Amino acid sequence: MRTTYLFLLSFLMVFSLETQSQIVSGKQKSSTKTVSEAKSPLKNAKRGGRSVRPRGIQEKKVNLGFGLGASIPSMDFKAEEHALPGGTAHLYLHFLMGKFPKVGLGIYSNAYYSGVNKTKFDSRFKHLQASKTEAWLIQSNMISGLFNFTIKERISAQFMTNAGVALVNTPKNSANYLDTLLISEIGFTPMEFDFHYDNKMDLGLSAGFAFQFVYALTSSTEFKTGFEWQYIRVKYNKNWTLPEVKSEAIVRQFNLINLQAGFAFSF
Repeated sequence: MRTTYLFLLSFLMVFSLETQSQIVSGKQKSSTKTVSEAKSPLKNAKRGGRSVRPRGIQEKKVNLGFGLGASIPSMDFKAEEHALPGGTAHLYLHFLMGKFPKVGLGIYSNAYYSGVNKTKFDSRFKHLQASKTEAWLIQSNMISGLFNFTIKERISAQFMTNAGVALVNTPKNSANYLDTLLISEIGFTPMEFDFHYDNKMDLGLSAGFAFQFVYALTSSTEFKTGFEWQYIRVKYNKNWTLPEVKSEAIVRQFNLINLQAGFAFSF
């Protein structure tokens, strides 16, 4: 349901731009129709054999795009690591080939930032003595395939598939707390616990897809809006200092939904 809503919202934004452009264009044509017809017998003037109106990436060789947006973490990431909605930025470059659909191969990179809900993090521990939370930082570099479908002269729909690696800067979240522990000889006794995440850059896997509508502003500039779904798998360490020194490996898998908008340039 959420994906359907995002799809419709993106299409309506692009379609409204096209409608406004046609209204303005229609007014200009009606006011200058007599002059244009007197100058040239051709009703549909073209320049160099191409339509005057921009056509996006359909006749180009390279497509470069960037954008910003908001990111929504999956329920398991929010439940296990108490991640908050965050921000995202992306950059991609594709080399284009083919006619319809226009296809491309290139690279797609994005960055993700998310804070941690400290209140929910602290609520996990019965007798908390001290705690600390930091933000999650994730940067992904992926091989990307692009499929472009021209809907009309200015409007295109694009679908991208991405797969590669994720660099996860694990936050140094930590907690010191008291809890009761059952010891057979003396029964229940209070024990002190202390842990922290190993704060370093961990290498993981990343894959996903992006869908966006593109509106050609000029012959080489486009406005775009859409969403991205991303899967990330990473392994990091949880280090204990109390009641005993040990390291616990954690494998985390989670999803992100990124709502984004930006611009692209075609050459």
